[in-house]
Amino acid sequence: MTIKVVAPCTLEFMAPVVGVVFELSSSNIIAAGAVLLSFGLGHYAGIIITGGLATRMQAYLDCTNRLLWSFERNGLLVVLGGVHTLWN
Repeated sequence: MTIKVVAPCTLEFMAPVVGVVFELSSSNIIAAGAVLLSFGLGHYAGIIITGGLATRMQAYLDCTNRLLWSFERNGLLVVLGGVHTLWN
């Protein structure tokens, strides 16, 4: 089993952090560890929160699907308003 730690979109943000960590590690290993830990916590906090709210998001999407007819009706009103604007 392979665990993928770095996503492609993270690589651009992680490269400067690793550079700072390598630079700091020669003089202050505690600060280097703190920088790396803060990056990890900040980066993955959003992922953890999003995963925790998945059931609420699914309930919202289910409610949105029930109200789809209102979105279609509103879209039709926008199109009719555009046709009216072009016609006059």
